[in-house]
Amino acid sequence: MHVRKLVKAGASSHTIALPVAWLKRNGLSRGDTVVLVERSPTELVLTPSLEPMASPSTEITISVDGKQLDTIQREITAAYLNNYGSIVLAGNSLPTIAKRVREMLHDFVALEITEQTGKQLIAKDLLNLEEIAVDKTIRRMDMMLRSLIKDAIDENINSESALLRDQDINRLFFLLYRLLKRSINDHAMAQRLKIPGGQLLATWAIIHHLENLADIAARLPEALKPLKKTAQQDCRKLIQGMHDYYLEAMKAYYGNDKALADKVASQRMALVQTHKNIISSHPDLSMVEFSMNMTTMASLVADVARVVIDAAPSTSGTSQEGQ
Repeated sequence: MHVRKLVKAGASSHTIALPVAWLKRNGLSRGDTVVLVERSPTELVLTPSLEPMASPSTEITISVDGKQLDTIQREITAAYLNNYGSIVLAGNSLPTIAKRVREMLHDFVALEITEQTGKQLIAKDLLNLEEIAVDKTIRRMDMMLRSLIKDAIDENINSESALLRDQDINRLFFLLYRLLKRSINDHAMAQRLKIPGGQLLATWAIIHHLENLADIAARLPEALKPLKKTAQQDCRKLIQGMHDYYLEAMKAYYGNDKALADKVASQRMALVQTHKNIISSHPDLSMVEFSMNMTTMASLVADVARVVIDAAPSTSGTSQEGQ
């Protein structure tokens, strides 16, 4: 931390001395231009320019030998979220798992395989920041999730199709997660993505809740299959109610409507009780999984509402257009 005194410079401005080490590190000298970004009423951020930092050129090598596929997938995910520019998968066992590794890499937006040999596979980060709009990407996740929940009501829905759409939502989640994580330390990135500093945590919470909701919604068609016909009909009515409940939460988010968000949050317990009453009328062990799914979904939707309730007065969601 550096403490500086303000020095009056003219009738309407003041100056401060900048640390020499910072100037050298950013290649700045007399006459160069810097940018001041007002992140809050009490915070100014000084940057060399509004251009975001270049895409990371760092490379990480992940050995695949002696590891379970789940472990390899977790390491790839961590490398992607930490913004490595190049991910190298290497090992003697790579030829036997290459197909599965390629499938893992395809789970991430802008991560493209550029080279593969017998014992090495290289994936490069080809993300174009100009193509990313955080609010629009959240809306895409939302629209896909609405469809996923709604389709669970259809008795003819293909459960495999639901899982594939859940993967699409996961891809968008990981994309936004890595951008938000990078924006914490890259103020120019945050400016380019139009994310106020105070909204980073709220944005992360929203995409996290949507991703978790999608995971559950994708499992609903399969959870309904073992149930008797009458039980399936009642459960589909509950899913419809959950769909409507979710829409209200997202309406509150887009409009930054704290009163509506409070109403949504306060309805959770009544909704859960309704689920329990209907589910208890069907003495079927297969109802247990469905009951747990619905209870968790109700809590996650209420958590979306709480993001709105907890937001600072100046924080707003995205445009209400297209609700």
